[in-house]
Amino acid sequence: MAKTAKSPSETLHLAWTLRGEGKYSESAKLLNELDDTLPDDAYNHLGRLNHIKAQLVRDAGKLKPALDLYTLAHEHYKLAKNADRMAHSLRHVADVSTELGENDKALACYQKSIALYNEQSEYSVGDKQNALKQYAVLLKKLKMDREYHAVQRELAELKGT
Repeated sequence: MAKTAKSPSETLHLAWTLRGEGKYSESAKLLNELDDTLPDDAYNHLGRLNHIKAQLVRDAGKLKPALDLYTLAHEHYKLAKNADRMAHSLRHVADVSTELGENDKALACYQKSIALYNEQSEYSVGDKQNALKQYAVLLKKLKMDREYHAVQRELAELKGT
């Protein structure tokens, strides 16, 4: 029996699940169909849709298109005033920028992402930890030892909460 979804949220969840199962073409098909029906002001749904599309193209090794889609997702979340998702999408922009060797851009995006998490009273601790871990990897690579150790201390504090 084929999996079906009714609402945009359900469709996005199903597309994410299909991606996780390695059913990339099925996931992309759902996303494209949804993209054709979403209103232009469905910013949170559009942010999620573009985030999943970015994951799909990143999974295929297409870093520049993934970067563009993560950036678009971030812009949609900004319009939705969704700080948690803004932080999350910026972390992905930073990750891909690092992979592309765009270290200055990556540093700025990690810093903005972490600042957004710090401004919120509620956020996913795991998402913030992921941002901090990847930021630390880049800092170590760039031999920014003082900053690296500060991030390591922050990670240790987060683990204690």
